[in-house]
Amino acid sequence: MTAVKGRILALARMMPPLVFPRALQVSRTLRCLTRWGWDITVVTIEPQAEVSGSADDQLATFYKEAYRQIFVEPREDVQQSPLWLRAWRKKSPPNDIRANHWLRRTENVMRRELKAHSYDAMVTFAQPWIDHMVGLKIKRRHPNLPWVAHFSDP
Repeated sequence: MTAVKGRILALARMMPPLVFPRALQVSRTLRCLTRWGWDITVVTIEPQAEVSGSADDQLATFYKEAYRQIFVEPREDVQQSPLWLRAWRKKSPPNDIRANHWLRRTENVMRRELKAHSYDAMVTFAQPWIDHMVGLKIKRRHPNLPWVAHFSDP
């Protein structure tokens, strides 16, 4: 068994059990890093919130030991935003409310995770590209944390 090299905090919207090309590519990459001794936590979307995808529980089971997942709920009707934020959005609505929820909520989850645990690196995966915006916000708050921004072929 390889000794643990460090801990990675990753942000990837699509992960198993969701079946998307991005989910397969990222999960294979992270599984390989785990074999090389990295301990990985992935912030990802709540599978039921992604209506355009299908889920495969066997796929999720296959990657279960490779990383730990923290799920983020982007739907307003499931996890309501604070009253002050809803009032602010009535006055100045964002272009895409789901993207706004995703950005804000993933940033909050990642900040809490970095406060609670020590990580040696952060990785953000494109698709959607806004995941890198979260990474940039985190990097500005933690300038000594190495950040890898994976820009995939669209």
